[in-house]
Amino acid sequence: MKMGRWITIFYLMTIVPSLALAVTRSPRTPPLEGTRVLLTTALQGGAVEAVLSVSEVRGGSRSIVDGTVQETDADVLLRLDLHAQVNQVLGLRNAGEFIPYQGVRARLENLSTHDVTELALVPHVSSAAGWSYASNVRLPPADRMINPFQDGYRVTIQISSQPALVLHEDVLPPSSLWRSNGFTTIMIANVRLGPVQALPITGESEVTTQVEAFGLIRSSLSQSAFDDAVAQYALNLESFFQGLEDATQYGLDRRLTAPLLADVDENVANALLRREVRGECNGNLPECRAWANEALHRGFVLGVIRDLDDAVTATSSADAVRAWDQGYVLHLPLRSMLLNSELACLTGAPQEPALLDCAMVTGVDDAFISGANAMLLGNTAGAAAARDIIVTRVLKSVYYTLARLVTQAVRTGEQGPRVAAHAAFITLWHLLPYSERVALERVLADRGTLTEVEARDFFLTFNPSMMDAGLNAAELIHAEDLLEVLP
Repeated sequence: MKMGRWITIFYLMTIVPSLALAVTRSPRTPPLEGTRVLLTTALQGGAVEAVLSVSEVRGGSRSIVDGTVQETDADVLLRLDLHAQVNQVLGLRNAGEFIPYQGVRARLENLSTHDVTELALVPHVSSAAGWSYASNVRLPPADRMINPFQDGYRVTIQISSQPALVLHEDVLPPSSLWRSNGFTTIMIANVRLGPVQALPITGESEVTTQVEAFGLIRSSLSQSAFDDAVAQYALNLESFFQGLEDATQYGLDRRLTAPLLADVDENVANALLRREVRGECNGNLPECRAWANEALHRGFVLGVIRDLDDAVTATSSADAVRAWDQGYVLHLPLRSMLLNSELACLTGAPQEPALLDCAMVTGVDDAFISGANAMLLGNTAGAAAARDIIVTRVLKSVYYTLARLVTQAVRTGEQGPRVAAHAAFITLWHLLPYSERVALERVLADRGTLTEVEARDFFLTFNPSMMDAGLNAAELIHAEDLLEVLP
């Protein structure tokens, strides 16, 4: 018995020091504040959750450089948490318990240089976070002069039972995932490991084609090349705009109902085909151009709202990143509108300058960045707050665009600005109660001259709804002020 005890002590003395590797954070790598969640996914129908994250390098963890264990510096600790989400799964008694006996492989490809590092994540334990699979890793490429957080990475995570588990018949839910000796991919996505400084987060987006089509259609309309615009819309935007008509895609508090969204595609298509749109257009090229331009803006505003709502409510980090990236890219065609609207904002009540927030473009840019970083850190509340800032500023910008058009219609007595104001109003009409929506549209649809009294009454009716949408009293439009200031 005494000999066995000494053998055990000798074994621990030889093994434990080998785990306490002298690993430090690489000089090329900036500090990483907190733990950044990269990906989440559900396994076995939600019975098991896998969470991939990065955090600061830990000296007691092994370091992987080019797939080889070394006592050296590293960039981050890459960690996979694999835990039960329900009771009585895989022999675990309680939700939250660690899934053991898994081999975990990770592959990281730098999206800029295409250098690759492949490694194993090994069982890892800490008093604060419990069990996980983890390893310190130097990100590809290994060049010490490159800040690895400036690049995106394609991350692939595979697991395999080591050895293959023998599952009794009482182990539910059954899954071949735990029975096979072969590795199974459970995660694959493009991610950023460090703080986001530029968007899209992953460097790519699924809606780039739609944004390019927006620019091409606007260019065609400016040259009255309606046939070219029709062809471009049918090819690259029609199905996208039709998809925006599904009211279930938006947050429940948006008041974007199916009847209010039913004409998202129809208004654009009819304007491009020079057909009647809500009593206007109908072959009149300037009116059709105005309707097409504002209806295009409406679609992209809705796209931003939809995708940012998706990002905040997504159940996986990969879906959240994809939706946030799409929201950002879809807002790009709206930037000229945001910039032009700052002038109208600056004409707010001078006695309350502290309440003005006219930073439309920079305010939206900052919110996109802060929201992305909050989301990647698992801070859903922070991401939701950034989303609300973005949506409020975008809607505020449409509101100021509408104010400018209404003012021009009153000043000039021309039909063009009135028609454009009518078209812009449709983007915001979901903010109003039904009776006010009908009454205000009737004012803008009247083909007579829009009067100053009508403009003033229009905004007196509209302003309370804009306050509900996030504007404060100093930012509201007063028609008489605009008539004095705006050209």
